[in-house]
Amino acid sequence: MAIDPDWKTASVSFSKKLLPGENLEAKITLLNEHVEILNENSTEFFNLFNNIIITEEQKGQMIEEMKELADKLQQQHYMYNEALANQNKFVVEQLEARIEENKTQNLSATYYISRD
Repeated sequence: MAIDPDWKTASVSFSKKLLPGENLEAKITLLNEHVEILNENSTEFFNLFNNIIITEEQKGQMIEEMKELADKLQQQHYMYNEALANQNKFVVEQLEARIEENKTQNLSATYYISRD
């Protein structure tokens, strides 16, 4: 409907939350459980690697280099997994904020006050 130019109008705007808030902290725990599984798998792999490939009976420069490389890779895996766990909290918090934003609707109402 078009606004009649002979009438004075006023507008009111407000935001209304249409749905209740949600707590997604359980998602952080769920994601971190998967990170813990990754850590366990990494530990199991490197233990197997050390027990099968690099045994105490084997000596030499190549074996020493393999041990060093395996240790570096294991540390990297743990660092990546820890960074991933820290990122999980940030990502879930950002997701929660966006969801909350989308649950809020901006509303405007224009109404007639009087004729000039």
